[in-house]
Amino acid sequence: MQLARRAAAAVLTLAMAVTAVGIPTPAGATVTLTDRVSWAAGYISATQRVNGSIPAFSTVGSTADAVVSLVAARRGPQNIKFAMRYLGKRVAADDYQVGPSEVIGVQAKIVLAAVASGRDPHDFGGHDLVQTLLGSEQSDGRYGATSAVFNDATAMLALEAAGVTPSSKARAWLIAGQCGDGGWAYDQPPQPNDDSHCTDTIDPPSDYFPTDTNTTSLAVQALSNFNGAQPAVDPFTFFDAARDGSAGWGYSLYYSTDANSTSMVIQAYAATSTPLPAGAMTALKALQYKFCGGFKYSNDPWVTGPDVGSTSAAILGLLRKPLPVMPATVTQPATAPIGCP
Repeated sequence: MQLARRAAAAVLTLAMAVTAVGIPTPAGATVTLTDRVSWAAGYISATQRVNGSIPAFSTVGSTADAVVSLVAARRGPQNIKFAMRYLGKRVAADDYQVGPSEVIGVQAKIVLAAVASGRDPHDFGGHDLVQTLLGSEQSDGRYGATSAVFNDATAMLALEAAGVTPSSKARAWLIAGQCGDGGWAYDQPPQPNDDSHCTDTIDPPSDYFPTDTNTTSLAVQALSNFNGAQPAVDPFTFFDAARDGSAGWGYSLYYSTDANSTSMVIQAYAATSTPLPAGAMTALKALQYKFCGGFKYSNDPWVTGPDVGSTSAAILGLLRKPLPVMPATVTQPATAPIGCP
């Protein structure tokens, strides 16, 4: 088959980044896609810290994710500006606040944010991040000697965003990383003792990462623009198997629907112009708090309140917009949320 193309606590609202009004939606009125995206952008912006960061699953990487989503939403120009200033300082200080094996992935996310926000990733925070990614490529095509598959796919997407075509070796390495069930696992390609889900069959196991929807989505998006060699197994068979009774997707075959994963899978469908299964968008929308705009991570009973990372991801899902997100003019402020739990 040819592939055609995640709340921060004690935060301060930046007064100049949001307005002080809610979104007036009369009782009984239809909630539009524009409403949902605007609410989500408002929630993200209201969680921005005074240093410009928008932490969620991580600090630097999640701030970059939020920038991409705000650009896609066409909301929050001042939030984007402050976030990019924060990211530039982290790059200048060579401080990505992650372990060595995760740096490539965070740098790639910053490239995606730089491109989306109209900055030059070749000269950002005093560094050429595009060349940094290219220079990390190993002889087998992997970006970074110990980078996870997830980060490798993100690096490919970042290079594509910057107008650089990943090498044939890089594409081949990612393709070869596919597991027997059609998905990709977060950490590494299939190993000799893995089953079809890339789960280690040795007791005790040394690998705790089976195939997951998030990594699979990034791999699909990264490979979506290339002709020639393609994955041996249709990855959409994995997405079919991973879908749960809520009509959305969880992180893996063993988890229930969450907003982040559902949105990422929707991006994979959009990147390849594959028709989205019925009910998928409804499953995503059901996780959003009306007016507040934030998305809860999942419907699991112990999960309460909106989540910043899930909301960032959900914007791209709502818009059915795959990565990379290209530059766009953003002039409308993000509207302050109301009624958040």
